[in-house]
Amino acid sequence: MNLKHLLSLSTGLLFTAGAASAAFADDAAAPAPDATTEPAPDPNAGGATGGMDANATASVDAGAGLSMLWPQATIDRPYVVPAGTIAVGAQLGVAKISFTVTDPVTMMTTTTSSTGEGMGIMAAYGVSDAINAGLLYSFSLHDFEIKGPLTIYGAYKLAHSAKMTVAATANFTYDLGAETKEIAAGLGLRYQVAPKIAVFTGAPYGPGPVGQHLSISLEDMGPISFDVLAGGGFQATPQAFVYLSTNLAHINISNDASGFFGADFIPLQLGGQFAVNKNIDAQAAFILPDLKNAKFDLFAFTVGATYYMGK
Repeated sequence: MNLKHLLSLSTGLLFTAGAASAAFADDAAAPAPDATTEPAPDPNAGGATGGMDANATASVDAGAGLSMLWPQATIDRPYVVPAGTIAVGAQLGVAKISFTVTDPVTMMTTTTSSTGEGMGIMAAYGVSDAINAGLLYSFSLHDFEIKGPLTIYGAYKLAHSAKMTVAATANFTYDLGAETKEIAAGLGLRYQVAPKIAVFTGAPYGPGPVGQHLSISLEDMGPISFDVLAGGGFQATPQAFVYLSTNLAHINISNDASGFFGADFIPLQLGGQFAVNKNIDAQAAFILPDLKNAKFDLFAFTVGATYYMGK
């Protein structure tokens, strides 16, 4: 995996937190780079309890911008923003990769590290209480390259209750730099197993393309794959939500290779969201694309914020 690709993933995809695990699995499923050579090119918020009590949940003041449909606690929220709400956000991503090179003449080894930065921006609009439309765009800051992946998506709320929220999403991504195209679809599903604890597949929260299970490349002989995403989240305080997510399996459908958690890769993402006030969320995440093969020689972290404007 090259640094530019990693930055693109760590900025553009972390608006939907769990999505990065799916993207990184494409790289993890491939053989790991030889430790003696340079890496191979890449293949591709709530009540005092923080629970989902509909009556006790502390919600945003409707007259101040957002309705009761968008609570303070992340664990209480649906994946889609309410009708008429506009969400805009930005993420700064930093990635680091280390590798060892062996001189073929002297047989001396040298370890080299590279660090780079990328930026991601997003926007989402509540067409209705059940339908969202939005876009994501990311680009490299180092070395600067304004051309990057542009994603347009739609999200539909299938269900939302005190225990479970479900949304289906589909998106189209066009990389302006690489001139490649891809579509993806899947479900964001979060289920509360205890007042402050939830398990999820897809992404822990929205808005965004929270379902990234099925990926279809639109390039000639491009890969088609399905990822089994999973994670758990904890509402530590009414404002603070933390999560851990991974990819359990990367399943080849066409022109790809399958891989499984533990046997082939161990992708991990630790992140969180904090409700600063009724209109602003702050996010942060630490990503290990493959703890099994790359270990800590390859990692990324992001910080960002989302601002909500409502009726």
